[in-house]
Amino acid sequence: MSKILIVAEVKNSEIKKNTLELLSFAKSQGLEINAVLSGSGVAGQADVLAGQGASTVYLADDASLEIYNTEQYTSLVTDALQQSGATQVWLSSSELGRDLSPRLAARHGVGALSDVTQLEVNADQITAQRPCMSTKVMQKCQFSKDGLRVISIRSGFFAAEETSPAPANTVSLSIPAGHPK
Repeated sequence: MSKILIVAEVKNSEIKKNTLELLSFAKSQGLEINAVLSGSGVAGQADVLAGQGASTVYLADDASLEIYNTEQYTSLVTDALQQSGATQVWLSSSELGRDLSPRLAARHGVGALSDVTQLEVNADQITAQRPCMSTKVMQKCQFSKDGLRVISIRSGFFAAEETSPAPANTVSLSIPAGHPK
Protein backbone atom coordinates (compact mmCIF):
# COMPACT_ATOMS: atom_id res chain seq x y z
CA MET A 1 0.00 0.00 0.00
CA SER A 2 1.20 3.50 -0.82
CA LYS A 3 2.09 5.76 2.08
CA ILE A 4 1.35 9.38 1.32
CA LEU A 5 2.88 12.44 2.98
CA ILE A 6 0.82 15.55 2.25
CA VAL A 7 2.46 18.93 2.77
CA ALA A 8 -0.18 21.06 4.48
CA GLU A 9 -0.55 24.75 3.77
CA VAL A 10 -1.90 27.26 6.28
CA LYS A 11 -3.18 30.79 5.71
CA ASN A 12 -4.52 33.05 8.45
CA SER A 13 -4.22 30.21 10.97
CA GLU A 14 -6.45 27.84 8.94
CA ILE A 15 -5.67 24.87 6.71
CA LYS A 16 -6.04 25.95 3.09
CA LYS A 17 -8.74 24.35 0.95
CA ASN A 18 -6.16 22.91 -1.48
CA THR A 19 -4.73 20.80 1.37
CA LEU A 20 -8.20 19.58 2.36
CA GLU A 21 -8.81 18.54 -1.27
CA LEU A 22 -5.62 16.44 -1.30
CA LEU A 23 -6.50 14.79 2.01
CA SER A 24 -10.06 14.00 0.87
CA PHE A 25 -8.85 12.50 -2.40
CA ALA A 26 -6.19 10.35 -0.69
CA LYS A 27 -8.77 9.17 1.85
CA SER A 28 -11.22 8.25 -0.94
CA GLN A 29 -8.50 6.09 -2.52
CA GLY A 30 -7.96 4.18 0.74
CA LEU A 31 -4.35 5.33 1.05
CA GLU A 32 -2.37 5.60 4.26
CA ILE A 33 -2.08 9.34 4.88
CA ASN A 34 0.39 11.35 6.92
CA ALA A 35 0.81 15.12 6.84
CA VAL A 36 3.54 17.61 7.56
CA LEU A 37 2.44 20.90 9.12
CA SER A 38 4.93 23.76 9.37
CA GLY A 39 4.63 27.38 10.41
CA SER A 40 4.22 29.67 13.37
CA GLY A 41 1.25 29.09 15.68
CA VAL A 42 -0.07 26.17 13.59
CA ALA A 43 -0.18 23.36 16.20
CA GLY A 44 -3.94 23.72 16.66
CA GLN A 45 -4.50 22.84 13.01
CA ALA A 46 -3.11 19.32 13.48
CA ASP A 47 -6.55 18.17 14.67
CA VAL A 48 -8.11 19.41 11.41
CA LEU A 49 -5.63 17.28 9.44
CA ALA A 50 -6.40 14.27 11.65
CA GLY A 51 -10.12 14.78 11.10
CA GLN A 52 -9.47 14.69 7.35
CA GLY A 53 -7.72 11.32 7.62
CA ALA A 54 -4.08 11.99 8.49
CA SER A 55 -2.98 9.18 10.80
CA THR A 56 0.15 11.10 11.89
CA VAL A 57 0.89 14.82 11.66
CA TYR A 58 4.58 15.74 11.59
CA LEU A 59 4.59 19.13 13.26
CA ALA A 60 7.06 22.02 13.10
CA ASP A 61 5.63 24.99 14.98
CA ASP A 62 8.14 27.76 15.59
CA ALA A 63 8.31 31.54 15.24
CA SER A 64 11.20 31.15 12.77
CA LEU A 65 8.77 29.44 10.37
CA GLU A 66 6.36 32.39 10.16
CA ILE A 67 7.80 33.36 6.78
CA TYR A 68 8.33 30.58 4.22
CA ASN A 69 11.98 29.62 3.80
CA THR A 70 12.80 27.04 1.13
CA GLU A 71 15.79 25.57 2.92
CA GLN A 72 13.96 25.13 6.22
CA TYR A 73 10.81 23.65 4.66
CA THR A 74 12.82 21.28 2.45
CA SER A 75 14.66 20.01 5.55
CA LEU A 76 11.42 19.65 7.52
CA VAL A 77 9.64 17.68 4.78
CA THR A 78 12.72 15.49 4.30
CA ASP A 79 12.76 14.76 8.05
CA ALA A 80 9.03 13.89 7.97
CA LEU A 81 9.63 11.65 4.93
CA GLN A 82 12.36 9.73 6.71
CA GLN A 83 10.31 9.31 9.88
CA SER A 84 7.09 8.32 8.10
CA GLY A 85 8.55 6.00 5.46
CA ALA A 86 6.23 7.61 2.88
CA THR A 87 6.58 6.52 -0.74
CA GLN A 88 4.86 9.62 -2.14
CA VAL A 89 4.81 13.34 -1.34
CA TRP A 90 1.79 15.33 -2.48
CA LEU A 91 1.81 19.10 -2.59
CA SER A 92 -0.61 21.64 -3.99
CA SER A 93 0.42 23.41 -7.19
CA SER A 94 0.64 26.67 -5.27
CA GLU A 95 3.60 29.00 -4.84
CA LEU A 96 4.84 26.81 -1.99
CA GLY A 97 4.32 23.56 -3.92
CA ARG A 98 5.92 24.85 -7.10
CA ASP A 99 8.99 25.93 -5.14
CA LEU A 100 9.25 22.93 -2.85
CA SER A 101 8.47 19.97 -5.15
CA PRO A 102 11.53 20.27 -7.46
CA ARG A 103 13.79 20.83 -4.47
CA LEU A 104 12.47 17.72 -2.72
CA ALA A 105 12.84 15.69 -5.92
CA ALA A 106 16.42 16.90 -6.42
CA ARG A 107 17.35 16.23 -2.80
CA HIS A 108 16.14 12.62 -3.15
CA GLY A 109 17.42 12.07 -6.70
CA VAL A 110 13.97 11.42 -8.20
CA GLY A 111 11.67 13.06 -10.72
CA ALA A 112 8.59 15.11 -9.98
CA LEU A 113 5.23 15.54 -11.68
CA SER A 114 3.79 19.03 -11.50
CA ASP A 115 0.39 20.60 -12.13
CA VAL A 116 -1.40 17.24 -12.09
CA THR A 117 -5.16 17.45 -12.70
CA GLN A 118 -6.06 13.75 -12.64
CA LEU A 119 -4.46 10.96 -10.63
CA GLU A 120 -4.86 7.18 -10.47
CA VAL A 121 -3.00 5.28 -7.77
CA ASN A 122 -2.75 1.47 -7.99
CA ALA A 123 -0.33 0.09 -5.40
CA ASP A 124 2.82 2.14 -6.13
CA GLN A 125 1.98 2.64 -9.80
CA ILE A 126 0.77 6.16 -10.51
CA THR A 127 -0.85 7.42 -13.69
CA ALA A 128 -1.29 11.17 -13.85
CA GLN A 129 -2.64 13.65 -16.34
CA ARG A 130 -1.46 17.21 -16.63
CA PRO A 131 -1.99 19.99 -19.13
CA CYS A 132 0.78 21.12 -21.43
CA MET A 133 1.21 23.43 -24.42
CA SER A 134 -0.88 26.21 -22.86
CA THR A 135 -3.46 23.61 -21.71
CA LYS A 136 -4.24 22.60 -25.31
CA VAL A 137 -2.98 19.06 -24.79
CA MET A 138 -3.40 16.67 -21.86
CA GLN A 139 -0.26 14.69 -21.14
CA LYS A 140 -0.50 11.23 -19.54
CA CYS A 141 2.49 10.51 -17.28
CA GLN A 142 3.92 7.67 -15.21
CA PHE A 143 7.07 7.36 -13.16
CA SER A 144 9.53 5.07 -14.95
CA LYS A 145 11.75 4.27 -11.96
CA ASP A 146 11.14 3.05 -8.43
CA GLY A 147 11.59 5.36 -5.49
CA LEU A 148 9.94 8.37 -3.97
CA ARG A 149 7.18 10.05 -6.01
CA VAL A 150 6.90 13.83 -5.72
CA ILE A 151 3.63 15.18 -7.12
CA SER A 152 2.14 18.66 -7.13
CA ILE A 153 -1.60 18.69 -7.81
CA ARG A 154 -3.70 21.62 -9.00
CA SER A 155 -6.47 22.70 -6.68
CA GLY A 156 -10.11 22.55 -7.68
CA PHE A 157 -10.00 19.09 -9.27
CA PHE A 158 -10.96 17.14 -6.15
CA ALA A 159 -13.74 17.87 -3.67
CA ALA A 160 -12.87 18.73 -0.08
CA GLU A 161 -14.93 16.56 2.24
CA GLU A 162 -16.52 18.24 5.25
CA THR A 163 -15.26 16.61 8.44
CA SER A 164 -14.83 17.46 12.10
CA PRO A 165 -11.45 17.84 13.80
CA ALA A 166 -10.15 14.76 15.61
CA PRO A 167 -7.36 14.32 18.16
CA ALA A 168 -4.10 14.24 16.20
CA ASN A 169 -1.21 11.86 16.68
CA THR A 170 1.64 14.39 16.34
CA VAL A 171 5.36 13.92 15.98
CA SER A 172 7.51 17.00 16.56
CA LEU A 173 10.12 17.83 13.96
CA SER A 174 13.38 19.50 14.94
CA ILE A 175 13.54 23.02 13.55
CA PRO A 176 16.52 23.57 11.22
CA ALA A 177 18.37 26.87 11.23
CA GLY A 178 17.04 29.28 8.66
CA HIS A 179 19.04 30.98 5.95
CA PRO A 180 20.02 34.51 7.03
CA LYS A 181 18.44 36.15 3.96
